[in-house]
This record gives sequence, structure tokens and C-alpha cells, in this order.
Amino acid sequence: MSKINKDNKFTQLVQKNKLKFYKTAKAILKNDDDVYDAIQNALMSMYQNFNNLKEQKYFATWGVRIVINKCYDLLRKNKKIELYKEKPKEGEFFGIITNVECFAPYYSDKSSYIYEGNIFDNGQAYVW
Repeated sequence: MSKINKDNKFTQLVQKNKLKFYKTAKAILKNDDDVYDAIQNALMSMYQNFNNLKEQKYFATWGVRIVINKCYDLLRKNKKIELYKEKPKEGEFFGIITNVECFAPYYSDKSSYIYEGNIFDNGQAYVW
């Protein structure tokens, strides 16, 4: 298949399935900005691997699976914690945060320390 034919066929298949891709991503991510990022990443991956698709009749299934994977990649990348509106009670434990770099970028060794009332120990944050 020539590059022009490949591009045309890919464009047709994406146009045919774009709503399916959007609904899949929206169901997982909820946030439109994240949805568009995940779909963009998925489309780039689909285009790069389009020649590996054995039969074009499976494009929709293949594409949805890639969209799902890209959504989960984005969720892992952007782990977010909820901020609590009320100050926690003394000694109340809220959970563990595993991505400490975003909270304390100046501590590269990730040793134990306390920063703004939170305990950071070996790369995990214990949040009160």
C-alpha cells in the first residue's frame, strides 16, 4: 500500500470511528483536556503501527484498545490527590502518595523528612 493510500485509508477509518474513540476516552478520563491528550497519543500510536494491523476490519477494536491503554497511561502519569477542604483532625490519616517528586523536588535522595506537616519516607508521602 502506498503512503497516500495508507494515509487516506487511515483517515477514513479514524473518521468512521472518532465518536467511539471519544466516548471510550471520556468514560475513563471525564476531563475533556485529558480526553483530547489521550486520543492524540492514541492516534499517533495507531498511525505509526497501522501497517502492523493484519485486517482493517478490526481497526475499531484495535483503536479502542489503544485509546484505553493511552487513557490508563495518562491516569498513571497524572496521579492526582484530592485536596480536603477542612483541616484534618489531630492524628487523622488520609493516605499514601507514591509520587513524592512533585511535592519535594529538592530532596533527590527521598530520605525521611517532614515537609509542611507531611512525613516523606523512602519515596512515599504519608499525608495528614
